[in-house]
Amino acid sequence: MAYIKSIEQAELYSKFRPKPPEELIEQILLFLKEGEECPLHQALDVGCGSGQSTEVLSSYFTKVIGIDNSREQIEQAQLKKKSENVIYRVGSAEQLGEGDGSVDLVTVGMAVHWFQLDEFWAEVGRVLRPGGVLAIYGYNLPRPSVGEMSLADIVQDMIQDTLGKYVPEGSKLAYFEGYRGFQFSKVPFSSQPPLRLEFPSTIRNASVEELIGYISTMSGYQNYVMENGKEKALVLLSDFKHRIAERLGKQTDLDKVDLSITFPYFLLLNRKDI
Repeated sequence: MAYIKSIEQAELYSKFRPKPPEELIEQILLFLKEGEECPLHQALDVGCGSGQSTEVLSSYFTKVIGIDNSREQIEQAQLKKKSENVIYRVGSAEQLGEGDGSVDLVTVGMAVHWFQLDEFWAEVGRVLRPGGVLAIYGYNLPRPSVGEMSLADIVQDMIQDTLGKYVPEGSKLAYFEGYRGFQFSKVPFSSQPPLRLEFPSTIRNASVEELIGYISTMSGYQNYVMENGKEKALVLLSDFKHRIAERLGKQTDLDKVDLSITFPYFLLLNRKDI
C-alpha cells in the first residue's frame, strides 16, 4: 500500500522533506569503492519518494533508477528531474525488476520501515553484484532551534504525545529508534553486521511555516487527518505554532523567525558477500 495517496500529499512531501547530507552520500561511495576501483554502472533508490534521495546519486553512476509504489510521488519526481541519467518508475520494493547481479548500489532513504523486509532482503541480494552495497539511512525527529533556544521538545511533544497513537509502528523504528532494532542487525546476503554511522549536525534553515509543513507530511499527522478530519488537524497545527510563539515571546513576528533545524541522520551499510 502506498503511503502517499494524493497529489496534495506528494507536493507537500516534495516541498518540505530534506535532502540527504553530502557527507552521508560520500560515506556510502567510500564504502562501495573500498578495495576496488571498478566503474559504477547502476544504482537503485528504492522508496525514492519525490526524488530527493535519487538525484544526488546521478553524478556517480551511469544510470540511477528511482522506484516508489506511489504514482503521485513518481509524478512529482519526474516534474523535478534534473539529470538525464535518472529514471523514475512506479514499482515495488519486493519486486525490483532488475537483472541478477546487475546493480552496484541499492539505497533506501527513510523508507525501509514500509517494506516487507524478508522479501526485500531477498530481492536486494538477487540484484546486487558481488561486493555491491545496500545503504539504508534515515533520521530521528528534527530538532529546531532559534539561536541558543531549542524548540526540540515542542516537536517531540507533538509527535510522540499528541500524535503518538497515530504514528505507525514502522515509522517509530526510524524516528524513535534509529533502525536499531533486531530486524536491521543482519541481512541474509552478508556475513558481516552492518556498519553504522551517524551524522548529528545536518542543519537546514527554515521558517516556522516550513517546519509546520514538514510535520504535515508525517504519517502520524496524515493518519490523524484521516481519522479526525482536516479541520481538527489544522487546529493541532495552530496549537503547535502557538507553543512556538509562547516559547519565543508573544511579541515575536513568527514570519520573520529563521529556524535552524538539525536532522540527526543515521546510516547502515551492508556489503554483499563476494
